[in-house]
Amino acid sequence: MSSYSAYKGTGFDQLDPFDSSDSNLWRKAEYLGRYLFAADFLRSRSIRLAADISCGLGYGSIELATASEEVVGIDGSPEMIERAMTGCQEPNIRFNCLNLEEDDLCRHIREGSCGAVVSFETLEHLNDPGRAVDQFSRILMPEGFFICSVPNVISESGDDAGLPKNRSHKQWFTFPSLCRMVERCGMRVIYRLGQSRSRRLFR
Repeated sequence: MSSYSAYKGTGFDQLDPFDSSDSNLWRKAEYLGRYLFAADFLRSRSIRLAADISCGLGYGSIELATASEEVVGIDGSPEMIERAMTGCQEPNIRFNCLNLEEDDLCRHIREGSCGAVVSFETLEHLNDPGRAVDQFSRILMPEGFFICSVPNVISESGDDAGLPKNRSHKQWFTFPSLCRMVERCGMRVIYRLGQSRSRRLFR
């Protein structure tokens, strides 16, 4: 599963913030900005292994590699993994194609080995996001960091039936519902950021 399936209906699973033909600077800044924040947050924390879940084209894995000795990028799209491997030649980054709905992360990433798991705009695409978060918790070290983002139901558009307009989204999230899911998997929330107000201001 890539972080933004159905982007523009192009068949590609993720926006490319370095695509000069894409004039949507705000969305490009959002996508890249999340990874810049994560890398800045992790840089002083001596991370040996970081997992980039739904890595898409791999540009975020490259950013995370500035803050971690090693990065493993995971995505459910074979095409995205192929493009990530082609575009990323850093020796400390590797990529695997895995389906978060079916595959077991712990068969590919040793339990308790990750100092950080980063997953942006992923959980809303899953039928069972709790299963994925439980696996993230298992591959994290006891003092590791889970950094994620999801759309908030208060700012995401819905249709007349009350379903997400983005048909690739299978879940609605609020901050409390996301917290409950994370805490059920043995983690605690220590920091919260939001983007909806800045988006309204930009518009």
